Parts: sequence; structure tokens; C-alpha cells
Amino acid sequence: MTEPMLSRQKMLDFIDQKWRVYLDTLEALGDDQLQAFAREHGYPSAKELFAHIAAWWREGSRHVRGLMAGQSVSTDYDNDDEFNARIIGHVRTRTYEQVKEDFESARIEIAGLVAELPEVAFDNPQIYDELEGEIVGHYYQHAPPGEESA
Repeated sequence: MTEPMLSRQKMLDFIDQKWRVYLDTLEALGDDQLQAFAREHGYPSAKELFAHIAAWWREGSRHVRGLMAGQSVSTDYDNDDEFNARIIGHVRTRTYEQVKEDFESARIEIAGLVAELPEVAFDNPQIYDELEGEIVGHYYQHAPPGEESA
């Protein structure tokens, strides 16, 4: 587990201070640099990158809810690459604006989950690692230029 552990409030602050401005920060690069950034991160365009992040927030939230319910969490994909390929397939017919709206909706959803979890959830290593990975780790995997390390 990552040390020091992030509190609920620090996770919420991270969602608000980093992820809330993520799209605007990257769009400020200009379209050519934004699309190059997405390709450097393994996605055909920014639309697919943003959809990827939102989909993983939802998947991570599903895992956390399952763990909170005492369920074993199953997936219908064999590995992360398969999941990511599905995301790219699903967004082909969606507009860039629709994907941006979905990104913001997913950001609000994961913030709501963090806010509503009982305190004991943050003591569960599986739940904590899932949240920390989706909220902080994933940010630094796709951080805007100049923010590549924690």
C-alpha cells in the first residue's frame, strides 16, 4: 500500500484540484499537442484517452462497491488491454463533447463514492488500493506535461 496513506479528504481534494481541471489543462495545449499527448499515452485521440479514464473510474467504483458488500469482484475481461480496447470501441460513435461530459459525470460519481464510504472502508487495503490507484496513480500515468511525477 502507498505510504503515507491518503485520507478521504485528501482523495476528495485530489479529485477536485487535479481531475476537475484535467480536461481544461490538456486542452490549453492546443489541439495538435493534445492529440499528440493522447497518442503518446497509447490512444488514437484525446476522446479515447478521456473515455479510458472515465471508464476506469467507473470500473474501480464497481469494484469498491462489491468489496464493501462483501462480494468477490469479477470482470468480463481478461486483462487491462482488453478492457481498454473495449472502451475505444464504445466511443467511436460518440462525439468529443459527449465524452467530455461523461468524463465529468464519472469524476463526480467517484467523488461521491469517496465521500459516502464509511471510514472503515479506508482501512481495507483492497478498497484503499483501488481508490488510490484510480484517483492518484491513474492521474500520474496520464498527467499533463510538467506533472509527470508525484
